[in-house]
Amino acid sequence: MHLKRDTPLIGVVPLIREVKAALLAHPYITAAEACGAARRGVPVVEDVDMVVSGPFVDVLTVVLSLSKNHKVHQATNERKLNKFAVLIDECYFNFIVTNDDHFGAWVLFYTGPIFFNMIMCSKAKKLGYTLRQSGLYFNDVLIAGREERQIFDALGLVWVDPKNRGIKPLGWQKKQKHVIIEKEGV
Repeated sequence: MHLKRDTPLIGVVPLIREVKAALLAHPYITAAEACGAARRGVPVVEDVDMVVSGPFVDVLTVVLSLSKNHKVHQATNERKLNKFAVLIDECYFNFIVTNDDHFGAWVLFYTGPIFFNMIMCSKAKKLGYTLRQSGLYFNDVLIAGREERQIFDALGLVWVDPKNRGIKPLGWQKKQKHVIIEKEGV
């Protein structure tokens, strides 16, 4: 969901920082991370995906309280899916609300891009695991998901900085080889 196309990331970064700081100031919200193109450092974004660990009602309340300094309009509320979207000034934020046990997995998937996620899922499958948005599982038992690095470690992979995960910012048309390196001895 987006309002304006081609919003320079540099113009959105202060707002991302402000939203994240407001969320983390709440005692029941333990983590918040901007994901997607913003986390990958793409110079132009259409919206901001933010994964937050904490109670849904508290996350929604904090975000809506930003109306003291910004124009805030709630666009959607999919509480059953633990997601909602809010327009803050002229930037759409998509919030994904989870808990600490699954936070890193949601960050991994929402950072993307999809091709990188497909490679990660394929690696997990080859090792007998299942990688979902909620975590890395073995026989339906969660084995990693709290932090992104846990998932990379469990798969025997070197963690890849989000800025090196995707297509070059010049456009989706150009294919780029993803740098996923297996750890020695795995």
